[in-house]
Amino acid sequence: MYEPARRVVTRSKGRVVGYFYSRKNRRQIAWESQLERDCMRVLDVLPEVVKYKAQPFRFIYECDGRSRFYYPDIEVLTRTGRKILEVKPVKKLFEHGVLERLELMREMLREEGYGFEVWTEDQIRKEPLWSNVKLLQPYRLLGGTLYSVLSIYRAFNGQDRISIGELAKQVSADNALEAVLPYIAEGKLCVDLNEPITADSLVWFYEGEIKK
Repeated sequence: MYEPARRVVTRSKGRVVGYFYSRKNRRQIAWESQLERDCMRVLDVLPEVVKYKAQPFRFIYECDGRSRFYYPDIEVLTRTGRKILEVKPVKKLFEHGVLERLELMREMLREEGYGFEVWTEDQIRKEPLWSNVKLLQPYRLLGGTLYSVLSIYRAFNGQDRISIGELAKQVSADNALEAVLPYIAEGKLCVDLNEPITADSLVWFYEGEIKK
């Protein structure tokens, strides 16, 4: 079983912590803030994300002649590489020394082969991304079981992209969103999450890949 590098802070007065069940990781992942939890909700439906870890390791570095420890918030493995996400409220970025420390972490992690990004509520809860993430949440654990991926692929009729409504029609589904959203939620189909998801939204296989 995976154990975080640092013991996650326990619940205390004024602090909300908990666990999020990740379908991509097939286990519970601890979060230390509601913003961190919402970040995991986003990661769990992004098709380019393979898996992720909270508090993945301890990073030791030198600063002002002293050894210091840094515990990254989230390590993300994508289809094209790996990166560290630092999850912070926007207001925290303006505290003394925070931006300088984050820039130092970016350079040090780059030398270790990691990308580095800071995600705030502006990235995590931006619209319409956040509404789409909430729309997909009930389907994450359900997954696409009604139709085989091969039958979904055949419904494209040789096209690279097809609307949700047309795909549902091709597989004789009564409710377009109910039929297709499970496949989007588990990453078998892609959709533009930065546009509202409707029956007119186009869907496609990730980089043309058919996951049978």
